[in-house]
Amino acid sequence: MTGNKSVFWKIGVAGLALTVAVGVYILVRLNPPGLLAPFQVTSSLLGTQLGLFGSAPALFYTLSIGLFIGVLASTSSSGLLHCMIWIAVALCLEISQVPFIATSFAAWFSTTLPDAVWELIGPYWTRGVFDPYDLLATVLGGAIAMFILSRLPREEKHAANH
Repeated sequence: MTGNKSVFWKIGVAGLALTVAVGVYILVRLNPPGLLAPFQVTSSLLGTQLGLFGSAPALFYTLSIGLFIGVLASTSSSGLLHCMIWIAVALCLEISQVPFIATSFAAWFSTTLPDAVWELIGPYWTRGVFDPYDLLATVLGGAIAMFILSRLPREEKHAANH
């Protein structure tokens, strides 16, 4: 596979993952019990795993953003490093929703940030819910992104023969 095709596939997978993340997020947030009804017919265990479906966006967001960041990096090693940094940021954001941490962040940010900024980001800590499944999904999504970044070759730069 040539480098250009590789970049195309990485960006394509990232775009698809982002689309799936948004779609699942909207579906699960709007209809959690109804969404799982078809799965209860095939598997009672799968049909009761709302947390598993609720964490799918964390997996796909981490996968897509990790790939986007990795593709834009100048070298394979810097792409993997940037992807690891994104995984760490995503994990920190999820951990920041632990109730006692979220309360502290909300108290500090609400008095520190301008009102317009706080109104935009405040709900993440005031209404967000910590979910250990999201931590697992974030790590899994990041691992998939790193696997793709490390397995598909980068575009090779050729010097002009002029």
